[in-house]
Amino acid sequence: MLNEKKGITKLLKERNFRIIRRINIAKRVLLTHDEKGDVINTTIVSEEPPKLKIYLKKPSIRLIYCRPFPEGNPQKYKVKMHLTTLLLMDFHAHTSLTEVMDLVAGSWNPDKNLLTISHYESCRNIASSATHCDMCPISQSKAADSIHKRGLDVLGWFHSHPTFAPEPSQQDLDTQQDFHLWIGDRRPCLGVILSPFSLHGALIASPFRCMVVDKKENFEDQFVPYKFQVEVVSDESDIERFFTDVRRIFCGMKESGVDFGKPYFQDISITETRYFE
Repeated sequence: MLNEKKGITKLLKERNFRIIRRINIAKRVLLTHDEKGDVINTTIVSEEPPKLKIYLKKPSIRLIYCRPFPEGNPQKYKVKMHLTTLLLMDFHAHTSLTEVMDLVAGSWNPDKNLLTISHYESCRNIASSATHCDMCPISQSKAADSIHKRGLDVLGWFHSHPTFAPEPSQQDLDTQQDFHLWIGDRRPCLGVILSPFSLHGALIASPFRCMVVDKKENFEDQFVPYKFQVEVVSDESDIERFFTDVRRIFCGMKESGVDFGKPYFQDISITETRYFE
């Protein structure tokens, strides 16, 4: 009989343990034991449900591949770009953590079917971020006047993609068409995109695209970007004027500009300071 009672007591303890364990899994439980280890009191501790962590997904930018001109619609004219002009674009893009947007200028020779980009005119930007940029209309007008005073024509616009590939977005295509309407049909209008810190261009220093928007082949209502083959030429420009333009861009840097004394990415060689004798 004694052994039978001990067996029943043991079964009850095991049963109570299983019940308490189930409660403990569902809720936080405070257990009080006596000297023999038996549970003499159970207190369920109420607690607030865990707060959900909210992860904000960064807005994604859908880039559109800049295709080469098809055989049925080849590149209509040659494009040359002065090396100093490209260097100014590259330098300006490197100074900013956000996108920059400016004007490109030069000359258009319809007889030779040649468009030459020989000047870069920086402008004041508004609503600038790492994935978006708008040009100040007043600054745009003043920049155009400055270009005309030099005896040059506005040939298009430039903007940077700081950390992603130099392929246009849909907004870039819309902006390209807006600039085309602004410039008119007397000469071509180009868009130039450069990526100073793009990981996609790790094997190429500051990859860039020179593009135009035109109708998609065999489609009348679809417009796509086409990339030009660009010949970068060494020009005999005024070096003093070139460094004056560099200083003007450097002095116009924002407080959020790139600190050239610190690495932009993990690779310090991208922005490290070097001294040449």
